[in-house]
Amino acid sequence: MLLTRAFRLQSWPIKQHPGLHFLTPVRRNVVNIEKLELLKFDGVLAGTKQQVLYAKRKSVSGRFFYSFKDTGLESSEQKDYLNHRLRHNDFNNENYLGKKEKFGLIVFESDQDLSPKSAYLCYQDRWLLELMFKKYKSNEQLVDSRVQSDFSVWGSEFVNFLATVITAKMVKKADEKKLLDKFTYGELLDELEHIWRKTAAKGPVQSSDPYWVHPFKDGMQILEELGLSEPIATLDGEPKPKGRPKKKPVFVGPKRPRGRPKKTETD
Repeated sequence: MLLTRAFRLQSWPIKQHPGLHFLTPVRRNVVNIEKLELLKFDGVLAGTKQQVLYAKRKSVSGRFFYSFKDTGLESSEQKDYLNHRLRHNDFNNENYLGKKEKFGLIVFESDQDLSPKSAYLCYQDRWLLELMFKKYKSNEQLVDSRVQSDFSVWGSEFVNFLATVITAKMVKKADEKKLLDKFTYGELLDELEHIWRKTAAKGPVQSSDPYWVHPFKDGMQILEELGLSEPIATLDGEPKPKGRPKKKPVFVGPKRPRGRPKKTETD
């Protein structure tokens, strides 16, 4: 039923639905990339973790084209290409130069006049969806329902979908708190998996209360950064600083000179 409904949606004319807009990826070999000079970039995109070059052009038909070049993706693709040529021993300089300028290139076509940053953020959300679908298909580690009726299959897929949505929100939250700069998502879950809270726990969740089971240091810090546990507070109400407290220097008088004191004529 869902597939039939999807095919019906695709068959509807877009002109009958003016509220629908699109931002679709474009292949790297389309003519418009050279025609609109999308490889001549306008600048570096601000507000992103990666170093991304961008360009924005408008075609004669009124469509807008956005091109981005991720320097990290460019390096990775170039490395993979050269490794592939090395394994097959078929390196060709002309082919390499033809592909080199398009390593790390991402091009989108849209009917909307967006800022380059807005278009790139839409791409990042789209990429997160792709990762979530991949995790939904293979890596979710969900129990096989082994059901046969239609309603059971729909129910199982609905639960799987909810699990994927929750996973996407967890990834975004961890990324906002910059935890993914320290851990992979798998390592993050592994740290949190070993922390348990007793059912007898009452009151606000604090890192100093006795209701935690196996409170590993990294795991508790992750909980605090995610806002799931209140840090240990000092007497003045400020959070306790991490690490050992610095020792206060103790004043020591002048050192006694080494050796026996010299005898004087009066001695």
